[in-house]
Amino acid sequence: MLQECTSYQQFRSLLEQSHETPVIFFKHSLRCPISAGANADVRSFAEHHPDIPCVWLNVVEHKELSRRIATETGIPHQSPQAYIFRNGRIAWDASHGAITLKALTDQLTA
Repeated sequence: MLQECTSYQQFRSLLEQSHETPVIFFKHSLRCPISAGANADVRSFAEHHPDIPCVWLNVVEHKELSRRIATETGIPHQSPQAYIFRNGRIAWDASHGAITLKALTDQLTA
């Protein structure tokens, strides 16, 4: 299941959780058709991998949080954008058309 992140504290908690299991983090704009396609793939991944935490951030409603995450990770904001966190760090990131069910699956089974 895809859960929504709405606070910096939730984000920090996800980083801590990534020390035990990989965490998928997806920045999504409800206004963007490319983001809608990526969202479908992230949701499909989440449905097929209920053991892996999958979280999304509404970048329109939570602009400041999105900017803070970009600053903290050192990766400029894009939308859509996906990260896989492991051990509190980014193990993989992608944006736009590179966010696919296959890419997510490949990264987590590599």
